[in-house]
Amino acid sequence: MTLAHSLFRKTRSLLLGAPTAGIGLDSPARGTTAALEWPRYAEYEPNLFVAPGEALSWVTARIEAWKQAQPGALSPGDRVLRLVGERGVGKTWLLRYLVEQDVGASPQRLYLDLERRSNYATPRAYLKGVQRAMGWRNRKGRTILLLDAVPHALDDHLRALEDSVLRPHLAVRYSLVIMALAHPSRACWRAPGLRGGDLFWMESFQQPQTNAQLAQLGRVGLCRYGLASAAVQDESGGLPLLSSLLARNDRAKAFEYFLDYCLSRVPAKERATVKRYLEAVCVLEVLEHARVDRALEAYYGHLPNIVGPLPSASEVRSALREHWFARSAPDVPGRIVLVKSVGRAAREVLKVRAPGCYVAMALAAHGARGMRR
Repeated sequence: MTLAHSLFRKTRSLLLGAPTAGIGLDSPARGTTAALEWPRYAEYEPNLFVAPGEALSWVTARIEAWKQAQPGALSPGDRVLRLVGERGVGKTWLLRYLVEQDVGASPQRLYLDLERRSNYATPRAYLKGVQRAMGWRNRKGRTILLLDAVPHALDDHLRALEDSVLRPHLAVRYSLVIMALAHPSRACWRAPGLRGGDLFWMESFQQPQTNAQLAQLGRVGLCRYGLASAAVQDESGGLPLLSSLLARNDRAKAFEYFLDYCLSRVPAKERATVKRYLEAVCVLEVLEHARVDRALEAYYGHLPNIVGPLPSASEVRSALREHWFARSAPDVPGRIVLVKSVGRAAREVLKVRAPGCYVAMALAAHGARGMRR
């Protein structure tokens, strides 16, 4: 292996993560603290990909329109595409498919997992790594930049990426940016063009797609024997990641892994607090202040090892909304509800970890009918 090839492989691993073919435990990123370890079932595997039909058609049509347009014919905002949806809905897999399968995409294309920026000690080092990974793509010409896990808050690493890579590609080279947002209504960028653009909300799989997904898993020996596809669809709500976890693990472990995956996007210093908030209100669907207060009293009262003052309902609602574990109800303005998949995962984990606490919380929130949840 040449020195150049070795350097490219090292840089690619830091930017993209572990190779996608293997399934196992991924080591915590260098330079991070309290990183979660969980089976990386979300890593892209081409032989397990099931196309999210509408999303794939939407993005490939826009790639084709961009390719046909003359440079300068499209404004920067028209060259930014945003993919949003629940955690585990398949945004990452769609981006990786576009890169690795080249579905009509330009040969000049680059995928960046923005969570991997913490592998670099300084913004300058990160920028050098990105530019090295781009390699020959740094020549003149249009590029498709696929940005995964775009957070809602800007930091110095991302500021350097925006100033030195993204803005020049949009303003000068007429490139196309396709990004998967970690939060559906927030993006960290300062440039108006990067904050706008067309948006597609990715939906969970319907039963036929879940059937295809489980069939793919079964063909490579990754689906538990005798598993009913309809039962998986009912438990997962059609979320591809959760369906995959349920296919490979017992029910309790699957929900535990899914919750860990959701929490892995929360900064390490906030993760324990946000997890407690989520567990404290997981028996609720609507986060009304009075019900949140009762749930908090029940939760903190049954777990005496938790130190510190009792948080307010406003604190809890604000923190969960910031990380998109809670959202505004689409049909009732002003009403805050838990994201269903995350709330259910938290409930299932709490039932196993602290069943007495779960019972007390359900009774406090709903009375006897809460026990039927």
